[in-house]
Amino acid sequence: MSSVALSLLAAGTLISACGPASSGGGTGGATGTGGAATGTGGAATGTGGAATGTGGATGTGGATTGTGGATGTGGATGTGGATGTGGAIGTGGAGTGGAGTGGAATGGSGTGGVGGGAVGTGGSGTGGRGGGGGTTGTGGAAGAGGATACNTSPGMALQFRLTVVDLMTGDLGTDLPPGDVPRTIEAWVKYTSMTSWTGEASIMETGRATGGQNRVLGLDNSGYTASTMTAQFGPYTNGYSDNNNPNGVFVPNIPMVGWVHLSWSYTGNRGMLSFTVNGTQRPVTTGAGLPTLAFTTGVVTLGASQNFGFGGFDGLIDEVRIWSVARTPAEVARDMKVVLRGTEPGLVAYYRFAEGAGTFTDDVRAVAGHRLSVCPAVSGMRCAAANTANPMWVASDIPGPFTCAP
Repeated sequence: MSSVALSLLAAGTLISACGPASSGGGTGGATGTGGAATGTGGAATGTGGAATGTGGATGTGGATTGTGGATGTGGATGTGGATGTGGAIGTGGAGTGGAGTGGAATGGSGTGGVGGGAVGTGGSGTGGRGGGGGTTGTGGAAGAGGATACNTSPGMALQFRLTVVDLMTGDLGTDLPPGDVPRTIEAWVKYTSMTSWTGEASIMETGRATGGQNRVLGLDNSGYTASTMTAQFGPYTNGYSDNNNPNGVFVPNIPMVGWVHLSWSYTGNRGMLSFTVNGTQRPVTTGAGLPTLAFTTGVVTLGASQNFGFGGFDGLIDEVRIWSVARTPAEVARDMKVVLRGTEPGLVAYYRFAEGAGTFTDDVRAVAGHRLSVCPAVSGMRCAAANTANPMWVASDIPGPFTCAP
């Protein structure tokens, strides 16, 4: 008898209570799932297949309930050995059955040992392929906040009359700060007849002439010469620069009837004044030395002055812009036919008269406190006189085209 046989006999003696151990060599399959049937009295067919094969189904490698040897495990190392996984990693690979197991289990299609039961052929089931993860949904585009769509139509304008008190006023408070500070006012103005050019009939004004001179920044006229089509404008500060007839700002080739763009600015801090007509700077009359202006806070008046006669301008006003910065002539010319967004740096209030009716108008951002309205009675700084009539809403026909601010 060979030494192998003697060894097997000795091992059989040790486990005689469990039946003779099988000695058949199981050959690992692809991904076998252990022996199909329980080998009774034969070698456990190692589970060289699926991950949890246990070296035979139930009673493997023994006569009754022996599980493939002394420990009932598929092999020595648990990879087609101790853990009954019959293969290297339960894949029917290289793991071979260890001693005391029902044959040298190699996982997979191991054959039953001596006296063993049906040959347990390792299953070849290949694990299913993992489903691919779904692609991440793309977030929707962020909604644009804030500004409304730009409308380049001139829309509506306010018409004022010389023979009645039809002010439209407001108080912007500290949004239009006081003192010797930068400021710019600008508007499109339509002259409808010779009456529109009446001197000292103010178009618009910021501030209030109380307690001294140079409290205001205003636009008015000083006359018109029809024979030479020469307009005479009268931008004023009520002190340092007033440009009254005969010292108005003379501009040739201005039709008596039609739209004109005007701007009036101050750089602040004893700085410079600048007046433009249709985007072109025109020289103004000033006092000696440098100015020291002392604007009052917030007050805005359209259609007249709070100080120099309440009859005021006879014509149309549109696209009113009030700034807390000094706009240069180049900036004024660039933007006078641009519909602004309303959020430009230094722009305090912007009136386009979109309401089209009623007794008030809001700036384009509808800022609380920026509303201009009629004066039903004399009150505070805003209303130096009570209205005897309201300004009229009319269609605006400013010559275009206008474009939208970028």
